[in-house]
Amino acid sequence: MEIKYPNLWKNEDNYKELANIKPSILLQGEKPRLIDEWQLAPKLWNAVRYAVDTAGDVNQFILTGSATPVEDPTMHSGVGRFSFVNMKPLSLYESGESNGVISLQDLLDEKVNIDGKQSDLSYEDLVYALCRGGWPNSLKMAKEDALEVGIQLFKHFGQFRYF
Repeated sequence: MEIKYPNLWKNEDNYKELANIKPSILLQGEKPRLIDEWQLAPKLWNAVRYAVDTAGDVNQFILTGSATPVEDPTMHSGVGRFSFVNMKPLSLYESGESNGVISLQDLLDEKVNIDGKQSDLSYEDLVYALCRGGWPNSLKMAKEDALEVGIQLFKHFGQFRYF
């Protein structure tokens, strides 16, 4: 399955403006169609619902986002049209690869002194974990396969800019 992306303008403000003025334009083209950070242009939700109802096909759109949409009573519930998957990458501590002695959040908040603290992971293991990512299924794969997941995600998503 090849996923197609809206690529009308390079400027994300144009995407947002178009999504608010005529969201159906962003839904045109080959399917499935990925729309990342859709919650930044909430009118897309009802436009996708209408497109799904009109075409009657399944798996036309993939809506992704990293934030919870603002509550809006005019937004359709999505019942019968949308499936929801909550995906969260795991931290090294959650995956059991880190001893938790050093917290990235504590480092960023400047709340911890790391002098004398050590990770149980080698530099090679840390680099591998960084390249593999924290997707739960990648933790179950052979190293080469898990790295291939990261490579494919980057190839598909790393080179595109979304609104």
